[in-house]
Amino acid sequence: MKKGKVIRALFIIMIFIQIARPITLAANASSLQDGSVDAERMEEQTRASSFIKKTWTGADNQKVIQAARAQLGQTAVTLGYTEPWCADFVCDIARITGISNSIIPWGQGYYSANVGGMAFRLEQYGAQEVALENAKPGDLVIFNWSRAKDAVRLPTNEEPMDHVAFVIFYDPETKYLHYIGGNQNPKEALEAGISYPSRKRHVTEVVMDTEKEPYVTRVYRPKYASADYSTPIYQRKVTLIADGNGTVSGEDNYMPGTTVKVKAVPGDGMIFTGWYWEKELVSKSAEYTFEVKEHITLTAKFMKGASVTAKATPSGSVTGGGNYRLKDTVTLTATPQTGKSFEGWYLPTGEKVSVNNPYVFTAEKGITLTALFSGDYFIDVPAGVWYREYAVQAGQQGIVRGNGSEVIFDGNGSFTRAMAVTMIARMAGADVTAAPRSPFSDAPAGAWFTPYVNWAYANSVTAGMSATSFAPGRVITRQEFITMLERYIEAQGISIAPARTPFHDMGDTAGWAKTAVERFYARGLVKGDNHGNLLPQKVLSRSEGTAFIMRTAEYLKSHGR
Repeated sequence: MKKGKVIRALFIIMIFIQIARPITLAANASSLQDGSVDAERMEEQTRASSFIKKTWTGADNQKVIQAARAQLGQTAVTLGYTEPWCADFVCDIARITGISNSIIPWGQGYYSANVGGMAFRLEQYGAQEVALENAKPGDLVIFNWSRAKDAVRLPTNEEPMDHVAFVIFYDPETKYLHYIGGNQNPKEALEAGISYPSRKRHVTEVVMDTEKEPYVTRVYRPKYASADYSTPIYQRKVTLIADGNGTVSGEDNYMPGTTVKVKAVPGDGMIFTGWYWEKELVSKSAEYTFEVKEHITLTAKFMKGASVTAKATPSGSVTGGGNYRLKDTVTLTATPQTGKSFEGWYLPTGEKVSVNNPYVFTAEKGITLTALFSGDYFIDVPAGVWYREYAVQAGQQGIVRGNGSEVIFDGNGSFTRAMAVTMIARMAGADVTAAPRSPFSDAPAGAWFTPYVNWAYANSVTAGMSATSFAPGRVITRQEFITMLERYIEAQGISIAPARTPFHDMGDTAGWAKTAVERFYARGLVKGDNHGNLLPQKVLSRSEGTAFIMRTAEYLKSHGR
């Protein structure tokens, strides 16, 4: 035999010895622990039982987690082995959960269940190696961790060492592997000088960043495993506490990585002062959004005080709003845009409370104040709302003067028949005081709307609901208002032929309104909704009615009227 062949043969024998050594030690260790155990017979029995099928469900995972917690709270003696190594942990959990023969077909004690021996046996009994991104609950992961220099009980220095653990789940987005393993007791790890590059979440479950150390070397799927994701396998508990008179919401169990929003609502006469984790303030926002990474308890603190809400109409900004203790001094400052001016502080009811700027007062109760700036006309028409341009134009031209208050537009409020004829008369610039009395008994002298009803009747804008009834408080429909507006346009001498409309629901239009709708459509003043419907019998809101009015006013202006 040539020298090269001899060397190769010796090399192969040495490799075989290294692989087989854990098996030999395992048998010896098992015999020492229980003299009645025949290692060879145990191996044969294990080989036969390793093909037992076991479905790995969400409930099983919870059982493993519970067993893991119990294991870490016990001593090595109680558990029946001498060292709490990771491989012993895996074997012991298998035994506790009653699936030892189908999980790891071998092992009690460190010498029989070290990581190298475990990998060998997993492969020997048909375990499937899978890619990390395909890791499922119940798989076994083998990776490296480092033993720190001068570690207690660990004589070697900064040497990478294989570690084995149960996979809980793998998050492909964050590249984090969640697992349960032995050696996770923080006190023991500290005493042993074990350096975990992964981020510990709690005693029994760890999250590791697989793109950094430790390095995942292999993931095995034992013969038993078939994962079922129908039950959440491991969640984080978000616990919320209300400290003071208030309520909290958002408490639940969440999977790690979930974005959660918790909400605090103070009770009457109370203010929210912040969310606290232990003694640390984490947010002053009553609606706090965060990513769940671990079990966490958040306390929402409430105290007696006054919540001051400061708002601004679109042509300026305000400062000074917030939560105040009772009797604190509040200073609100309004800053108009260039070319604009501040006109006053208003309550939501439209009542003006001050023209001072800054406005200084004592916090006594919760209050909302809106700064009105010139050109905005209304305190309840924000920037960006679809009808803002129509509302502002109507305010500028005196067509709309507010609902219950000059500064309240009430865009979503009801648009009544009385409001309809009033806006048409204002658009026309009519002197309604000269109009003769109408025949409508429900438009009595002295009512605010009666002069407008009289004018509308005299100018053939309305014929009433009957010969003697106008129904001023009734909400007006789209076809009714279109008919009123078309009558007024025709009265200005701007005639147009009716045009066939494309509306799918034109058949719902009343016979008396059909020609008016066709003419209104021919003028380009109505387009229908996004589905091609006119909705002739739908009642109008104040914003919709104002939009019809202002489109009509622009049309008349374009025709010199």
